[in-house]
Amino acid sequence: MQDSQSAFRCLLHLFLFTGTFSAAVFPAHADETKTVWGLKAGDRFVVSLLSVKHTEVTIGDQPATSSDTRDRFEIEYRVTQVRNSGDAVIAAKIRKASRDVGEASQDSLKASARSARALEDLRIGFEIDSTGQILTITARDRDAVLVALSGLDVSTSQLLRDSCPDDVIAAWLSRPFWAGLTGQVDELPQGSDQKEKQKSPLTRKDSIAIGPFGVMQTTLELQPNAADKNEESITVTGKGRFVPLVVPNRETISSKIPLQNVTAELDEYSGKILLAQEKPKEETLVPDGDLPELRPEILPHQKDVHFQSMEVNIRMHGSGTLKGPAGSADQNVTFRQTQMQAWILTELAFARSEYFYDVPVPIPAAPR
Repeated sequence: MQDSQSAFRCLLHLFLFTGTFSAAVFPAHADETKTVWGLKAGDRFVVSLLSVKHTEVTIGDQPATSSDTRDRFEIEYRVTQVRNSGDAVIAAKIRKASRDVGEASQDSLKASARSARALEDLRIGFEIDSTGQILTITARDRDAVLVALSGLDVSTSQLLRDSCPDDVIAAWLSRPFWAGLTGQVDELPQGSDQKEKQKSPLTRKDSIAIGPFGVMQTTLELQPNAADKNEESITVTGKGRFVPLVVPNRETISSKIPLQNVTAELDEYSGKILLAQEKPKEETLVPDGDLPELRPEILPHQKDVHFQSMEVNIRMHGSGTLKGPAGSADQNVTFRQTQMQAWILTELAFARSEYFYDVPVPIPAAPR
């Protein structure tokens, strides 16, 4: 029985980390001839991520186990190619990965800090369409993520494959593109004040991996708020649908965990996305000489970049039955988790370009 409980806690602690990889995005339709964000080959940007989680797990009559984590990452995105369809080929790299755990956390969770450091400089290539949905990610890069998280342990790597679907890893990278399309507006009669037009909500999908329990599939509504002089923002709300974990009948840790009658509910999914405000063109003239690789401000007349930052708060709980060995009673298992995630655009650089006969010719950005 102790072995089953240890395996269960191991998998649950791992889902605390893999929960970071949890954003399956299916944006609304867009003009397929344009890339998301209007990105061009050679463009580069960096998004900083902070993920804070608190989880309580109770098995039978045992005292509740509390786990606290604080994960930090930077993801550097470089556009290497833009196809005629509007799809963009992007090379992403994980930077400055770290994990802090609370003193009361289990030893297995404290050991996961080494897995976080293993993500440093990990490179992932993917292709994303004009709506912000990742189309492809190579199996090699996907496996590299799982190997880094598992600390080169084969059984743990298979455990992660069971509890963290492939599309969860790919979609994690697409979160900054959620607000890439914000121009949906309900048309009013001709002559109406522009401010009277109401922007329609956008629909997104998020999948949250919850280890041995399964996946919380969430339908999100992104409602653009009325713009003011200080900020332009989008309110995020979500409703969840629980999908139990299904694993093949094989000799893996997750297959050996006799967890039955599992269920989970989403108590809260709320957040806010801040958009980059477009400045008047006369305020964004490009100075003479080469454009620096990194500018602290966005040049809207060159790029239509919307995303500035995003913060989401998630609360959920679940329960199941941990089946005991022969002669032992089954035990009830419950968990509660709260998490906060903050995504912030910290660096932005455009590929330099020159114009011959009004035809743009891209020039690679200056080396760092």
